[in-house]
Amino acid sequence: MKPVTTGPGISGTFADVLDSLVCDFRAQVGNDRWHLYIHVLRSPEYSFRVYAPDGHTGLHTVTMTSETADGIRQILWDEAESWQSRVREVALRIDEPAGMSN
Repeated sequence: MKPVTTGPGISGTFADVLDSLVCDFRAQVGNDRWHLYIHVLRSPEYSFRVYAPDGHTGLHTVTMTSETADGIRQILWDEAESWQSRVREVALRIDEPAGMSN
């Protein structure tokens, strides 16, 4: 799966920056199933959805500034922390001795 799918209004350098950003992020978290879909809402606002490896999605809106890529990077890391919490929770439930669950 491509790291980034772009909708209407996204192309050129910005699309390349996003692709590179998500590829780097995938390498840093060690999972290539992260995906981002982005499109223009109305200039300068963009809507994007982050797809985590477990199928969870998060919808976000950003305004285009000189620091938009940094903002998206931080949102990706926030989503990764949330994903890791979900994975830990499932792992704990699996490791729980029989009869100990609520």
